[in-house]
Amino acid sequence: GMKLLSEAIQHAPALRSISFAYFDFTDDSLKILSEAIRHAPELQSISIGSNITGNGMKPLSEAIRFAPALQSISLICSDLTDNGMELLSEAIRFSAVLQNISLDFLRLITVDGMKLLSEAIQHAPALRSISFAYFDFTDDSLKILSEAIRHAPELQSISIGSNITGNGMKPLSEAIRFAPALQSISLICSDLTDNGMELLSEAIRFSAVLQNISLDFLRLITVDGMKLLSE
Repeated sequence: GMKLLSEAIQHAPALRSISFAYFDFTDDSLKILSEAIRHAPELQSISIGSNITGNGMKPLSEAIRFAPALQSISLICSDLTDNGMELLSEAIRFSAVLQNISLDFLRLITVDGMKLLSEAIQHAPALRSISFAYFDFTDDSLKILSEAIRHAPELQSISIGSNITGNGMKPLSEAIRFAPALQSISLICSDLTDNGMELLSEAIRFSAVLQNISLDFLRLITVDGMKLLSE
């Protein structure tokens, strides 16, 4: 069945988008689909998940890297090992056309995995948007990602959450403030203390390019925190 579908995807003359969200791929079925993605002439967007292994990530990484028109990828609810993150990072770094990445609901990224991904984000030539919605960042992993956000030359939009602490907010605030092209930020389901709100408020106040802010599902903002943000 996957062979038949993949052959159709590869030869569909006008196909722009495909989604397999929340579908548990085997390594073999993902390999077959990846071959189709790599050669689909007009395909611009893919959504794939979950249960992507390192073996499954290898052909998918090559497909992302070499697909002629692929601008957006979404990998949902996956447990990407460091090996899988290395393969994904290579694809992001060397794709000439990839603009949007969504890694929502990822279950785990180690510090080493985040370093690999952040380096790729920082050097991706066309990257405009990244999303880590509903991912529980540690302070260390958020610090690593923030450094990439700060220096990514074309990055315009980020979505991050949840579980952002005051210590995590400090490097993220600096990234928001100094990122050269960052126009939109979304911080989801976080418990920002007054210290965190102060740091975020400074970033908002002094960024020369920030246009859009989403603070959906914040669990707590004190009166003092709201004063800082409103000012």
